[in-house]
Amino acid sequence: MSEKVLTEQQEAFANHPNEAFVMACPGAGKTETILKRVKFLADSHESRKGIAVVSFTNSAVDEFKERSGKNGVIPHLIYPGFIGTLDSFVRQFIFTPTGAPVEKSPHVVDSWNSLEIDIRLMGDAAYKGDDIVSLDLFDTPECTLDESNLRYPVKNHVLKHKEAYEAAALRYRNGLNRQGYYSISQSRQIALQKIEEDAFGTALGNSLAERFYEIVVDEAQDCNPEDIRILTWLRSKGVRVTMVCDINQSIYEFREGDKQTILDFADSYSPENNLVINGSFRCSSSICSLAASLRVESNVDESLGDAAQNEMPVVLIPYQSVIDHEIGVRFKNYALAEELNTDDLILLSHTGRNALLAAGASPSQKNGKSRVGQVAYLVNEFWTSESTNSSKKKVIEKMEKILLDLMGKRAENASVRKSIEEHGLNDRDLRRQALEVLMRLPRNCDDDEVSKSAWIDGLRDIVESFDLLLPNGTTINSFFRKLPRQSNWNVCLNQEEETIEILQHSTIHKAKGREFDCVCVVLPTGLRRQQHTASLIQDWEQNTETEPKRVIYVGITRSRQLTAIAVPEVFLESITTILDRDSVPYVTI
Repeated sequence: MSEKVLTEQQEAFANHPNEAFVMACPGAGKTETILKRVKFLADSHESRKGIAVVSFTNSAVDEFKERSGKNGVIPHLIYPGFIGTLDSFVRQFIFTPTGAPVEKSPHVVDSWNSLEIDIRLMGDAAYKGDDIVSLDLFDTPECTLDESNLRYPVKNHVLKHKEAYEAAALRYRNGLNRQGYYSISQSRQIALQKIEEDAFGTALGNSLAERFYEIVVDEAQDCNPEDIRILTWLRSKGVRVTMVCDINQSIYEFREGDKQTILDFADSYSPENNLVINGSFRCSSSICSLAASLRVESNVDESLGDAAQNEMPVVLIPYQSVIDHEIGVRFKNYALAEELNTDDLILLSHTGRNALLAAGASPSQKNGKSRVGQVAYLVNEFWTSESTNSSKKKVIEKMEKILLDLMGKRAENASVRKSIEEHGLNDRDLRRQALEVLMRLPRNCDDDEVSKSAWIDGLRDIVESFDLLLPNGTTINSFFRKLPRQSNWNVCLNQEEETIEILQHSTIHKAKGREFDCVCVVLPTGLRRQQHTASLIQDWEQNTETEPKRVIYVGITRSRQLTAIAVPEVFLESITTILDRDSVPYVTI
């Protein structure tokens, strides 16, 4: 592996002989140091036990795998080792061995949304709008509603009929459980019940202790109380657990994450096993000062390496009342004037819509229940400039579901995998057919009847070429109807070449764990969102500990060179007052 000189703190962690709880700041070189630790552990312990590295998002795991390959560490993480999300670790090594309380083979889903499941009431209580109420909002043992992620106007309706929604969600989830489907949260609950039984827990714990020498948990601040119970159990069975954590990047309260739970867990490690890495190789001194301003504790991390030579101030981009492409243009022009790499420039926000608007894109429009409209939407999503490998995979799976529905091979709400297993289908053929539809159909369609008719004919011809076996009474033409009721189904397709450059954009949650040369965090405006920003700034002024502040903290510390904040003009004076108070260098453009 490439040999980089570590700092004294990094070296102390990489070569620490015992398990450890490590507090590390943004840009502290955690990944590089974990790689060094994996090599140290592999070289120093004599047993043939494996080493596991787990994190909380697929993107973080993918990046770690890539870095492991480049640094020659990946051989140490294959069997008997492991690299993946903590969810996948629990699913593979704890939930699956415990056995689900059903006869069918269990399937754990990352989200009920992956099965496109929503909860609807019938009769007079039915919601007449287009918004959906996801089963994910009821992911507690009792199926109680989590209203924090509901938006108006559907929120008013759901709260009015809360008991009916909770009862419907419980019935629906029980039915899914009988079919062998479980959420990640349920799999944890079942696993915990089993492992806390003395006989079973001891047997499984001993088995895992024979398999793993140490488990390194990256981004450990994202653990929820159930995760901590599982990790505590592993330690009690003799598995070493090392935690690498930035407590100020804890932004998953929706997973019931709790900062105090993490701090209490840190206290379970002896003082000599509590380590600190507080020098940043990514963030400049101005970004470190801004980050410290958002934390309750006032200490400012030290900029190290190339970051220490970066003297650029934080940039404030005030805007009046509407988030639009002007924000992205001003940000990019400033970066160009500073001769920075604008190919690695990104706009971030708490919600994807605000970053999307500032980047110059328009929100995609879904097209109801029209199958032609659904395919048009998927074609647009597959080719859109902001799509990722992960989002493309989800689009392909949705296209596979449409083909399965055409063949009558999918029960209501069944997953692609389940349908393939039940009907003995060839998964590769289905994947190829779905890809062929998405890649061969035109990415644009003019808004006239001739063009729309021709587009639908093209869809039918492609599917016809697959020579699928259809159920009685179903034809390709009847399934993909010509000129469906929603005659504007083509609005999501690009009708002309882009006239503006769409900049890279993302939610802060998706960008967590990544880094970019230039980052602009967009604070929201609008009636309800402005209240959110007002509350955020009040907490910032009063140095109050809240998750919205930590979300902004994560966003601004993604930057290697330039950090900007797009702020509603009405709040500009308040923010400049805070930055002046905390000695944060800034410029307003």
